[in-house]
Amino acid sequence: MKVDVRYENGRIWTGDASHPEATSIAVHHGRIVAVDDTADLRADRVHDLGGARVVPGLHDAHHHLGLTGTRLANVNVRPSRVGSLEDLYDALAKRAVELPPDAWVKASGYDQNFLGGAHPTAAAIDRAVDGRPCVVEHVSGHMVVANTKRSSSRATRTARASPTSRVAGCSAAPTGGPRGCCRRPRCTRCATPRRR
Repeated sequence: MKVDVRYENGRIWTGDASHPEATSIAVHHGRIVAVDDTADLRADRVHDLGGARVVPGLHDAHHHLGLTGTRLANVNVRPSRVGSLEDLYDALAKRAVELPPDAWVKASGYDQNFLGGAHPTAAAIDRAVDGRPCVVEHVSGHMVVANTKRSSSRATRTARASPTSRVAGCSAAPTGGPRGCCRRPRCTRCATPRRR
């Protein structure tokens, strides 16, 4: 068999408890096709690892582990879970009834591109969470929608007053009150529960 590349003379983690470390692997079309039994495989390239540690797998070069953990604890409102704004509001309402009256309802992952182009609104979130403070993070991580309980904060008032902080579809409501959207850097302040 011919492969693209062989890596030899390494300390290669396998993820297999019965064979936790290998000294060589063969890769073809981006996939590992052989572990340790690679000497008879013809390869376009051969790399001597010089005893270096190798941890094969998918490596995300831009990953915020703390944020990922927080998002896993939040209500999942990604397109795979919600297909409409009503689904999103229903998911918020379901979480709200599980929480004490003053507890935050936090959600992550909404994408207006899968919601008919519309963003959630502060007023609709208010109705869904029955007066609890709530923040819904956009899938980009660079924008949030807060309900009026949270939108009354100084950070959100400031964001509303600055045209550069507005996002298309997230301007002030016709009543002049908050529609709820703000984007970085101000969204970090309006999305964070105050420490007591």
